[in-house]
Amino acid sequence: MQKGTSYDTCYGLIEEGRAYQKAQGFTQWTEKYPDKTAIKKDIEAGNGYVFKLDGDIAAYMCISFEKEPAYDFLSGSWHRDKNYAVFNRLSVSDRFRGQGISNKVFELSEHLCISRGINYVRTNTAPENKLMQHIFEKNGYSFCGELDFRGGKKIAYDKVITA
Repeated sequence: MQKGTSYDTCYGLIEEGRAYQKAQGFTQWTEKYPDKTAIKKDIEAGNGYVFKLDGDIAAYMCISFEKEPAYDFLSGSWHRDKNYAVFNRLSVSDRFRGQGISNKVFELSEHLCISRGINYVRTNTAPENKLMQHIFEKNGYSFCGELDFRGGKKIAYDKVITA
């Protein structure tokens, strides 16, 4: 996992993800969010990461080690109430889609968390994003409930990372 340096490149991956969502028949990412400003903030805060495969950028994800206030209002229950990382905005390049890249991104991201002393992750997705829900569950994430996040209902997941 490498930190992203070009927000235009990272935002390009977000745009590919937005188009892919639309082709799947739903809208999780609108034109207003995530926008270039959000991606630039990710990178400037040291939270924007790219995954490279054979030197090519294959995916982008935001990994934050700060508390997410919206997660305090979960309709359901988290499996732990302690320090956690937040995984947001995973987008795999169209060129690499269908090759298991998201699984590898989660694996490497979890290693990053462990290296920082964090063994617990929270994340969310749109109820319509069945593919992302499948990816979460395939990677050992557990359904926790629903929450309002950025103006819409989201499905929340978490995972206790074991070494």
